[in-house]
Amino acid sequence: MIFNGTRTPATEFTAPVLDGYNDSIPGSDVLKFDIQKAKELWAQAQSMKPYDASKPLEIATNSDGGNKEWIDAIANSFKNNLGLLAEIHSFAQFADLLDLRQSKSLPGLASSAWQGDYPSLYNFLGPVWETGAPANLEKFPTLTSTGYYMKDLHRRTLRRPTPNSTKRRKFCLRSCPGCPCGKPISQ
Repeated sequence: MIFNGTRTPATEFTAPVLDGYNDSIPGSDVLKFDIQKAKELWAQAQSMKPYDASKPLEIATNSDGGNKEWIDAIANSFKNNLGLLAEIHSFAQFADLLDLRQSKSLPGLASSAWQGDYPSLYNFLGPVWETGAPANLEKFPTLTSTGYYMKDLHRRTLRRPTPNSTKRRKFCLRSCPGCPCGKPISQ
């Protein structure tokens, strides 16, 4: 056990302490640890574009943020469950990893984390996954063209879920721009 009961598995892209959090949004099953499903999806991906297994899957992380244990566990899971060799590139500081993300120089996957500045569903979606948002460093294209993010900004309160926030979360679960792994347990 890596986190010794201090985290719960993620079930969506926002936080359990927020009004409107929903751990049963359609599509949230993609976040459940399911080795058989992972193997099936990997086989589908391989049929579309084979991965060069002679090269390790590279994972970049920072060593100043307490990431070593969980990144090691993910790398071992890739190896043990999918047969993929994973190589971890550890950078001394988060700033070093951030520089690589901003310059689009990542060698592969990267660890990241997000904590909202304001207790709203929007604050966990818009700043990270909106097209052009400052924390959307990998430039993931989202539903901005249909105005889902901006509509919630013009509401008087952001604490309750809207149909827009539910659509965005479904979209993120379907597209998987990132993989939320766990959420800290409030004490």
